Amino acid sequence: MLKNREKLILCGLFLSKFNEIGYKKLGFSSFTEAFNVLGYALDAKPMNIKNYRDEFDPIFQNPRKGWYKREMREYCRAILDEYQRLNLNDFSALISSFLVRNFELKSKIDSFLQVQTEPIKRVATGRAAENYFIQNFRKYFKDFTLTDTREFGCGFDFKMDFDDEFFCVEVKGISQSSGGFLLTKKEFEMAEKFRQNYCLFVVKNLQIKPCEALFFDPLQKFNLKQIKQEITQISYQGLI
Repeated sequence: MLKNREKLILCGLFLSKFNEIGYKKLGFSSFTEAFNVLGYALDAKPMNIKNYRDEFDPIFQNPRKGWYKREMREYCRAILDEYQRLNLNDFSALISSFLVRNFELKSKIDSFLQVQTEPIKRVATGRAAENYFIQNFRKYFKDFTLTDTREFGCGFDFKMDFDDEFFCVEVKGISQSSGGFLLTKKEFEMAEKFRQNYCLFVVKNLQIKPCEALFFDPLQKFNLKQIKQEITQISYQGLI
């Protein structure tokens, strides 16, 4: 099983080897967006991904010189020797597997059903925003204890507690400095229930330089429009 540092190195190798084609294959609009989203999604810093890309740049034909004045670090050399022959599709699938649970199995099922695999950028952006919050929440919730509630489907991602005080935090990520977001029915209900104790934490501008915006009682702040989707379910009955 790959360690997290090895995953970061592989992201750098992928971006160095395939250059612009590489980040576009993952759905990103620039190297900067790829550094930001992949870095935070893997619970690291964007600069980690950039540094590893620069480490491999002297090996490949691209417009950057990279770190050509020094010897490649041995642990990076080991990754290069093992993975540099991967083609674009196989390598991008490997990177995607770092971010999407059971990615290989999901891809096989999608292929069998002839449906398109979920874009890695959307999944990675959400994960990047959540990890950004984990790395930065103490700026706003000093001395609070963080409880990760993402797996519980309770209408918020994190619960913050300090003595008798609490906040429910829902995290959203958007690529640009402004844009739309969606609240699920459950998230809306929890925002309506907890009001000032419900916080919408939005990580913005992931394409260039991530920053955050906090909105307590978001139902009061935003004029949310209900989106209805009519779903017709067809069933077939059999008798035994």
